[in-house]
Amino acid sequence: MSSDVRKFIKTDTEAVLTILANGFEELISPIVRSLLLSSPLLFYGVIVPTSVVAYLTEDITWPIIHRLCAAMFVSSTTVGLFRLTLKSLVTHSIHDYIAQQKKDDLRDISEFYSCEKGCAFWVYTVNKDEAIGKRDIVVKEGGVEDVVGCVALENKGNGVCELRRMSVDSSYRRLRIAQKLLQQLKAHACQQGYTKITLSTSEFQVAAQRLYVKHGFQLCSTTAIEEPKAALSLLQRIGKACLRLLLPSEPKIFHYEYLIE
Repeated sequence: MSSDVRKFIKTDTEAVLTILANGFEELISPIVRSLLLSSPLLFYGVIVPTSVVAYLTEDITWPIIHRLCAAMFVSSTTVGLFRLTLKSLVTHSIHDYIAQQKKDDLRDISEFYSCEKGCAFWVYTVNKDEAIGKRDIVVKEGGVEDVVGCVALENKGNGVCELRRMSVDSSYRRLRIAQKLLQQLKAHACQQGYTKITLSTSEFQVAAQRLYVKHGFQLCSTTAIEEPKAALSLLQRIGKACLRLLLPSEPKIFHYEYLIE
């Protein structure tokens, strides 16, 4: 496969934004699943009460097994509706986050990550005319290459830089693309005289955590996910209040660092 890690150019913007947005949206299902499995309120406040009520209100002439099946049906239906509501709240939160990021560093990638500031932004491209190993990948129309991954380095001062915007198109996972992007960033940081690379990732991004640990990053601290800076609508505030009730604890952000020798 003809592929390359190269510096970002303006024409890559749409592809990069699409890859990052898709990566954020992939977090929706893991977040919802984690909330459903970790929330004691769901079990004690939804499943148990609906099951008991459904069982007690059924016709007492029914056999016990029929009453139990009816209770289980009502409970599972309630949980299904609860899951849909939860997914809607999480989806809105993710989309709000994406919109906020497009107003931040992603508003003008070339300017924010300019080399004059000690920053950098790379993309990983593949040639459309060549097969990717033995995998059947459908390439996009137009141009001669696809941008399928990206990563950024931001100068934080005092010899410290931050790894940001690491993402790979889901169709190109397990091809060591993330590793190649990470190696490029580490080599560049060393060449530029940085002494430490930091990064942050959410507790839901388990695969990313494994990748960073494998490449020498060490967990140094955890913090709660910050509140969004944008003003919240009434519906969003109600949704966030519901999420707080559901969670046994605040979702965590894991902070890693890599010391350059």
